[in-house]
Amino acid sequence: HSGFPEWHPGPHPDVHLPTPDEVVESLALPEGEWEVLVCAEHERVQNNPEGRPATCTDNTVKVRRLPG
Repeated sequence: HSGFPEWHPGPHPDVHLPTPDEVVESLALPEGEWEVLVCAEHERVQNNPEGRPATCTDNTVKVRRLPG
């Protein structure tokens, strides 16, 4: 996740949800061995606890090992 859903009470100063770039950095992928294909935030619709649609923000990271 990139953030808390809009219905979730906040703030949450003790919780750090990493950005896509922070996720890639934390993987410490060896240079020249991996290719980052996707590193992005995106919004999606999810039902809240009352069943109504609400927007959430997620991270997507996709990497591929290079041949060799």
